[in-house]
Amino acid sequence: MFGLGFSELFIIFLIVLILFGAKRIPQLGSGLAEGIRNFTKTFKGSDDEGDKKPEKPEKIEAQTPNSQAAAEETTNTPK
Repeated sequence: MFGLGFSELFIIFLIVLILFGAKRIPQLGSGLAEGIRNFTKTFKGSDDEGDKKPEKPEKIEAQTPNSQAAAEETTNTPK
C-alpha cells in the first residue's frame, strides 16, 4: 500500500489523533466520505447529461420603451 508499512501508518494515525483529537476524527471521516460521494455523483451525472439532446434556449423578446410602458400599465391597474 504505497510502500507504507504498519509502523508508518500507526505513526501517521497517532499524529492525526494528536492534532485533531478523538472527537473530531469521526467527523473528519464522515466529511471525507461525503466529499467522495459528491465527487462520484458529479462525474456519474455528467455522463448522463452527455446522452441528452441539448435544449433549445428560450426566445427573449426585446422590450422597447413603449412595450415596457404597456406592460407596466397592465400590471399597475387599480383595484
